[in-house]
Amino acid sequence: MKRLELTPVEFEIIHHRLTLWDALADCLADTFEWDWQKVYDAVSDFEAMLRSAAKSGAVKIDVESLSEIEREALRDCVDGSTWFASAEDAVASGEISRGKLLAHQRLAIAIEKKFEACGLNTTGFPQH
Repeated sequence: MKRLELTPVEFEIIHHRLTLWDALADCLADTFEWDWQKVYDAVSDFEAMLRSAAKSGAVKIDVESLSEIEREALRDCVDGSTWFASAEDAVASGEISRGKLLAHQRLAIAIEKKFEACGLNTTGFPQH
């Protein structure tokens, strides 16, 4: 079984994109020529399930049991992430420290390796 396990902080980075259901639906529906509403519903349900799982700590995902939409949504959480762009803004405004941003940039590399290890190949986080 291929399992993706994310720490709470790793999940925070991934979850940032998952909360943008409409953007994910637009991206995936256009890329794969899928029905927008079907993608939107699947992504919103998937996000709610993962958010619920995150309440108990690490998030463990059985990658082999994911639907095609869920798998592509996870990939897009890396490839289409805007987390680091908004994190740079947060550093500039003093909301987070430069050190926290650097720590999260190191986590991005770990997340990419975890995705690759379970067959979720990505192009990597933009801007990290």
